[in-house]
Parts: sequence; structure tokens; C-alpha cells
Amino acid sequence: MFLPDVEQTPKSGWYASAIAQKQQEGVEYPQIWHLFAYLPSATDHLARFTWAMQAVVHQLVNPRARSWLLAAGAVVGVAAP
Repeated sequence: MFLPDVEQTPKSGWYASAIAQKQQEGVEYPQIWHLFAYLPSATDHLARFTWAMQAVVHQLVNPRARSWLLAAGAVVGVAAP
């Protein structure tokens, strides 16, 4: 991501925690999470859309992934696709 202020100034919440965990583990994570963590109130709709699309794609690839995605999506308020 090329927005240093956004990357370095997350608000507290689920995405900030998830970013910190992934960084500690040294694994890749979606860079859009930085936007979600920076200004959650402005990106809630985008987060719901992203989770819903991931659920659709993963269900097409692996139907067993649906239950995991729905559980993870519940954290950010995503309804089942």
C-alpha cells in the first residue's frame, strides 16, 4: 500500500488486530485491511462487499470453505450470500 499515514495510524478494532497478527506471523494479508482499520465508519460497506465476494469465490472453489467464511464474516456483519 502506498498510503503511509493510513498504514501507520489504524484505529482499534478487528482489522487493526488482524493486521497486527498477520504482521507478527510474517504472512501476507489483504492490503485493503489498512483502509478498513484506518476509517472503519467510512469503509464498513466496502468490508461487507469484500467479505461477500470472498465467500462467493471460495464457495465456487471449495464449498466446505463456506462455513468458515460465514463465521469470519459474522465478525464484520456480513450476511450469507
